[in-house]
Amino acid sequence: MVSMTTPTGAAIVVDVQAKLDRSNRTLSLVLQAIDPATGWYPDDPLVGLLYPEDGTNRGVGSISYLVRPMPGLSSGTVIHDQATIVFDYNDPIPTPQVENALDASTPASQVDPLPASTTDTAVPARA
Repeated sequence: MVSMTTPTGAAIVVDVQAKLDRSNRTLSLVLQAIDPATGWYPDDPLVGLLYPEDGTNRGVGSISYLVRPMPGLSSGTVIHDQATIVFDYNDPIPTPQVENALDASTPASQVDPLPASTTDTAVPARA
């Protein structure tokens, strides 16, 4: 649990719970705002981790993570990822699906031969 002050000046405690299910390859992350005076959810719907979204992006949040592909996958294998978000007791909101193709080949580049002397500041390169 982490104590913090919201942008509106309210004191809250943030309860963070993370669960990694390796067999199902699923990560669950729960962030809950708790009123430190009551030990329960804040009564005021405007007190929490995010403002309600009003078109200004002040209510937008994100979670970043890093994953490694399973061993043995070849270049070109497409990894699909999608999340669902649940606010309070509302229905889940699915996020857009993200796809990433693996590139398991070794990076390669080279610099073309340079003249013995030049005043040019550009260095020609190709991948």
